[in-house]
Amino acid sequence: MNIKILSLSLLLSVFLFSFSCSSNNVSVEKNMRVEKINPVNAQIQENQVWVLQKIDGEDAKNVFDNLPTLSFDVLKKRVSGNSGCNRYSGSYLLDEENHLDISQVITTRMFCDNKNNESGFVTNLDQANLVKIENNTLTFLKDDDALLEFKLQ
Repeated sequence: MNIKILSLSLLLSVFLFSFSCSSNNVSVEKNMRVEKINPVNAQIQENQVWVLQKIDGEDAKNVFDNLPTLSFDVLKKRVSGNSGCNRYSGSYLLDEENHLDISQVITTRMFCDNKNNESGFVTNLDQANLVKIENNTLTFLKDDDALLEFKLQ
């Protein structure tokens, strides 16, 4: 009888031990999740110029005479460009899950008599909290709402 109990205990221990070694599956799932997110950090390159195509869902050509541009300085974590008439720059933070924080945006203050919505553009830069790149389109979002869409120049 002791042999049966000992054998059953050993078999149960081996069975439980085999299930306790499943932690590798979690890290594989985490890695797969990160790959599915497709981090924007890995896609942004120095000297790329992005040209605004849409602002709040509207064609940017209807809002601007001169389309705003955007470039990333990956090493300094800076963003800069032209906002339709004036130049702007600011700091940015971007994590692996594409959460975006643009801060300390400064602009030049030239008089602009052309059609533009610079204040709306800069406000959208400030409000964006997510970013994605698909098919050479860079999209700044606030939660699920697209604020700004750029095409690679």
